[in-house]
Amino acid sequence: MGEKNILEETEKYASRGNKATRKGFGEALLEAGREDPSVVALCADLTGSLNMNLFRDEFP
Repeated sequence: MGEKNILEETEKYASRGNKATRKGFGEALLEAGREDPSVVALCADLTGSLNMNLFRDEFP
């Protein structure tokens, strides 16, 4: 893997501004599900707290 590829990969995780961690988690989970159909999400009654409802609604 060349230096350019590493930089491109790390840009994916660059800061996109300030937001609540739970909101970022929910959005990232949804993005992961869109990119990889094998992603599943399990929770113990934290769907709303972790914004997992975004994932649940798109991938019921």
